[in-house]
Amino acid sequence: MSFSRNIKEEICAGGMRPSLSELIGLTHTCAGIGLAGGVSVVYSTESAALARRIFKIIKAVYGCTTELSVREDGLKKNDTYVVRLTDRNSAMAILDAAGMNIFAEDGAFDAKNIEESDYIRGAFLGSGSVTDPKKNYHLEILLSKKEFSEYLSNVLNRFNLTAKISMRREAFVVYIKDAKEIVEFLTLAGAHTAVLEMENVRIIKNIRNNVNRAINCESANIDKTVRASMRQIRDIQLIEAQMGLDALPENLREIAQLRLEYPDASPRELSELADTSKSSVNHRIRKIAQMADELRPNEQIK
Repeated sequence: MSFSRNIKEEICAGGMRPSLSELIGLTHTCAGIGLAGGVSVVYSTESAALARRIFKIIKAVYGCTTELSVREDGLKKNDTYVVRLTDRNSAMAILDAAGMNIFAEDGAFDAKNIEESDYIRGAFLGSGSVTDPKKNYHLEILLSKKEFSEYLSNVLNRFNLTAKISMRREAFVVYIKDAKEIVEFLTLAGAHTAVLEMENVRIIKNIRNNVNRAINCESANIDKTVRASMRQIRDIQLIEAQMGLDALPENLREIAQLRLEYPDASPRELSELADTSKSSVNHRIRKIAQMADELRPNEQIK
């Protein structure tokens, strides 16, 4: 079962109070208008749990029953559950409330009495999905009308969730990409188990990222130390070939000999071996490099 389906199963089993606002959210995202045999509202979903919830909400809000059928599709893995509201008065009432009454002169959606958290839950149950957090962070809800997508986006923004809208074929997609905001959305929708699962995944990802950054940083430091050591050894070998290490002052000769003996040692480790400070070691290495630079023209002449 997918991560999204698990979330929807949890929400449907959560026992949230059925409401008209949730039904409007569902109507905006997974319902169509049927005209055969009279006006009806037809809800389609691949979730049996959601079909049962739609049935329960309609009965609680309008006091009428619905027709439930299962449509098998050989091309898909899952059956489609169809909930049909055939009572004309109830069908017209929900279409009016959702701003989807094609028979009304003014069929605009009036959101003044909407319970926004219930609407969000219904919209997500109807056409929402969440990418498995082990792969990526992405939550989206598909709506058929620009008006509905803008309303949902504004509602989410009022909950301090950064929702954006894009087009996909003929649908409007309201989406959230931020991991923390997806967690807040799922909390708002009532998917508390999914929230815990997602937080666990986020923690593990953060730990892995921090470990990888530390390893990369350590590797970079090691590479830097090795390159510096090789450059210093070449300088010391040049001095030794042209004038001998005995010609160096004692403090420089000590560091030169330690570098040749311990080619992998860091400046800090050299300072401990020489019983001096790290800054003193760096100063002596710079002096050796300057002497080597002065000798290089002679090396080229030879």
